[in-house]
Amino acid sequence: MASRVVDGPDENWLSAAQVRRELGGISNGTLRKLIQAGEFPSPLEVVPGGMKMWSWEDVVYWHMRVDRRERLKISECQTAPFSEQPVTKRPRKPEGD
Repeated sequence: MASRVVDGPDENWLSAAQVRRELGGISNGTLRKLIQAGEFPSPLEVVPGGMKMWSWEDVVYWHMRVDRRERLKISECQTAPFSEQPVTKRPRKPEGD
């Protein structure tokens, strides 16, 4: 049986900056929104100093999922792709609380 090669990042663990670069140079805010929307996995590891880390497989998974988006079935609770959903802001806490 023939084997296949998966094109992915060189390192096993990626920082947020590396993940953002691998996802096309997105911002911190966009990465956070992708995670909150369930479009990208949460980090797996936190190393000393508080750095969040992702597996390179998370990046490969995301690319594969995006490539197949048109073939994926949209659930009833999500009627529009993430990029078309409105962004809602959290209300601010009153000062003094």
